[in-house]
Amino acid sequence: HIPRGWKEWHALVGNSKYYNYNVSNNGANEHYGSNYATDYYTDKLKNDSATWIKSRGEADEPFLMMIGTPCPHVPNIFAPQYADMYTGVTSPRTPAWNRAPANATGPGAKHWFLQHVGPMDADHITNSDLTFQDRWRCLQSVDDLVEELVHTLEAKQQLQNSYILYSADHGQHLGQWGMGFDKRQLYETDIRVPLLARGPGIAPGQRVAGL
Repeated sequence: HIPRGWKEWHALVGNSKYYNYNVSNNGANEHYGSNYATDYYTDKLKNDSATWIKSRGEADEPFLMMIGTPCPHVPNIFAPQYADMYTGVTSPRTPAWNRAPANATGPGAKHWFLQHVGPMDADHITNSDLTFQDRWRCLQSVDDLVEELVHTLEAKQQLQNSYILYSADHGQHLGQWGMGFDKRQLYETDIRVPLLARGPGIAPGQRVAGL
């Protein structure tokens, strides 16, 4: 269906799909397969969004376009041209990395769940680092998407009149407190998300601390 309030609706049916997925194309079901050139979902979002902007006339009314990529949710399927990037890169070794509290009690003790988490072994560390690498490889296609839309707005002479907001739904821990990778703990790694904005009246390079 087309949710109330949207004039155009192109949405993934289900979650975290990169190939072999269905899309609601303004309420009509469409299926896509496993061919990178035609079906890779992040690139499809890029191409469809740019094509829609290019199709607009000069006198068309202002618009809001919202693009939500599954990337970099698991299974973190990256485009083939980025397969060799970030090999050997490790996840950030923050002060809490692999610092498992186990059954610690007293001051500084963690909550019940973390009291039952032990240090990661070598296999868990490797798996956490590989997840980090795959996420970054996957995000290269999101960078491509952003770049394509900026260039498209420039070509339409609309960039100077457009606001671009970039954010995410959650962070992720990668080895902090001995937890290999996930997103469902109330620590800074999990609750902090990027929020970037550019557009008319926004000074370049400024940082805002307020909510």
